[in-house]
Amino acid sequence: MTANRVISAAEGNGPVNAIDLALRKDLGKYQKYIDALDLTDYRVRILDGGTEAVTRVLIESQDETGERWTTVGVSPNIIDASFQALMDSIVYKLVKSGRARCEDVGGIASSASSYSHPLLATRYSPFTPPLAHTGTHVP
Repeated sequence: MTANRVISAAEGNGPVNAIDLALRKDLGKYQKYIDALDLTDYRVRILDGGTEAVTRVLIESQDETGERWTTVGVSPNIIDASFQALMDSIVYKLVKSGRARCEDVGGIASSASSYSHPLLATRYSPFTPPLAHTGTHVP
């Protein structure tokens, strides 16, 4: 698979919404399969206190069937952690719906990992497995 570099920009209600909108604009043939994907909850947890704290972002998503799942991003940078969790949610939706094969996921994630923003200090690793939603809350 030949990776194409795509640069996307979007404005939103805050940086996480802007990243979500930018990601949704550039998924090419997969775009129509995530139109009904909704972010239903966004939580931030600080793992260690102080100025060198590590941030954990939990994003709960829902698809058109009502199925819910939670994905996690962890980074010292809250924007990067949010990006990780958003990408994992999109990739999970595509794989579980049969719209992308496992080998396609690397291409989708590779394209997204070239996402460049001054606030993102690290590159994205797409293989943080989503948590199955059981109706319980993750602290």
